[in-house]
Amino acid sequence: MIQQKDPHINEEIVNYNKKLHKITKRFKHAKLIKATTNRELFAQHELHLNKKGKEIMSNEIIEKLLNNVNSQKVDVIHMPWKIESTKQSANGQLHSSTQVNNRAVTPTKQNGKIRDP
Repeated sequence: MIQQKDPHINEEIVNYNKKLHKITKRFKHAKLIKATTNRELFAQHELHLNKKGKEIMSNEIIEKLLNNVNSQKVDVIHMPWKIESTKQSANGQLHSSTQVNNRAVTPTKQNGKIRDP
């Protein structure tokens, strides 16, 4: 944590971070990434990350996302689809019919991305 001039603010930041951690622990898909406090990774005004800081943080985010996607079990998704057909009767009239079926689709992972087969 970057120390603020007002100690009350520092205490509020610590309390907020504790609450945030407690809330996100309940959700397996939610992950916290600890922000850096290394001043060398911030711009001169010390508010935003510089180029190196952004690169480090973006790599951490990508790593967490990939770990989260790769660790989750992908369930079967049932998807309805329509089969529409048109037939011509003996007298030359056209008759349309629609059939709705259900099929199981199991998404697959390719290059870290989930895709439908």
